[in-house]
Parts: sequence; structure tokens; C-alpha cells
Amino acid sequence: RGFWVAGHLVNTFLLVAAMTACAAWASGVDRPRVAGRAGLALLLSIAGAGVLLLGVSGAVTALGDTLFPAATLAEAKAQTFSDTAHVFVRLRIWHPTMAVVVGALVLGSAAGAWTQRPEPAVQRWAVVAVLLYLVEFGVGLANVWWLAPVSLQLVHLLLADLIWMALVLLALTALEKRPATASEPVVVAGSA
Repeated sequence: RGFWVAGHLVNTFLLVAAMTACAAWASGVDRPRVAGRAGLALLLSIAGAGVLLLGVSGAVTALGDTLFPAATLAEAKAQTFSDTAHVFVRLRIWHPTMAVVVGALVLGSAAGAWTQRPEPAVQRWAVVAVLLYLVEFGVGLANVWWLAPVSLQLVHLLLADLIWMALVLLALTALEKRPATASEPVVVAGSA
């Protein structure tokens, strides 16, 4: 089940990225260009890979919380640090630890994009990505505190998808061939 959950999450994130990119390109965002921006592209790629891996660990951790529920926070802690605990239960400690590291990557990539491409669209998506990540981290803490109720896990997953979309939009706007300007008309395919 763990492999299926992880594979499903990766597939979903890739699909969401493709749909987000299509919507961005349809709304006038120009194609990305890495030439001259290799450092920024690498930073954004590492942050994206981090969010993807964090999502996988979260999906498997949620599966562990469902298969091995705890009645109290003390019981959850005892399960997590038990030598006989299932690997899904042991992920309870690694997922939040990864979240801190990936949060630093998201913040660093947002700051790098903001600095290297100070256009309004880039700045907007940098702020959105960081704010969503902070909210997500808070929801994750609440999820641990309240022993992972399904309703809160769904909110956590929704926020993960929104962060992923914001990061894709940040990358597309930061790496687009030309900077977007507010005065340019947006041309939609089929319109004259």
C-alpha cells in the first residue's frame, strides 16, 4: 500500500503541475528559459523535488496514522519511538523534520526568485508559496496534536496541492522568457 500511495501522490502532483502550467501558458505566461538563469532553475527544481518528496512522506505517514491509530498523544509518541514500530509509524518523526528542511528550500527559492526577477508576478507567487507553506506547517502541527483526524488530513493535502501549484507558478514566472507586464494584452488562442 505504501508504494501505491506514494506513486499515486507523485502521479497526482505531476498532473496538477501539467494542468497549472497549461493554465499559466493559456493566460499569457511565456515559455520558460533556463539560459542565464541556471542557478535559479536549479534552486527551484530542488525546492520542487523537496516538496514532492515531502508529499510522498506525508502520504505514507497518513497511511500509517490510518492503519496504526493512537488514542492519545503519549501513545502516538510511544508508538513512534518503539523499536518494533512499523516503518509507516516511524515516519511520524521524519515527515515534520523533512517539512522544516523543505520549508527552508521553499523560502530560499522564493527569495532567490524575488531577488533575481523582481517582477510583480514573480513576487506575488513567491509570497503566496511562502504564506501557504507557513499555513501548511501550522495545519501539520495541529494534525499531530489532534492525532490526524481525516478531515484535517484532507485540509493538509489540499494545502500541499496549493503549495505545489504556487511553486510551479513561481518557477514559470521566474523563468519565463520575457518578464510579464501589466499593460500587455493577454491573447487567448482563437481570439482575434
